[in-house]
Amino acid sequence: AMTTENYVTMETEFQVIETRTRQTIWKDTVSAFLKRKMTQGESVPLIYDKLSRTFLWKCFGKPK
Repeated sequence: AMTTENYVTMETEFQVIETRTRQTIWKDTVSAFLKRKMTQGESVPLIYDKLSRTFLWKCFGKPK
């Protein structure tokens, strides 16, 4: 049986700012990519979820 996989990618620039001093605490470009069986309607929430998890890990995760 032949299956079709679809792709979705998103790249976003995030900036975290201290509200009192207005200083930039963290700034980076975060990207996410998915390759799986999904419809076009399913792709948007899936990529948002993956991108937000990647952002949280890169911004607030433990440094190497």
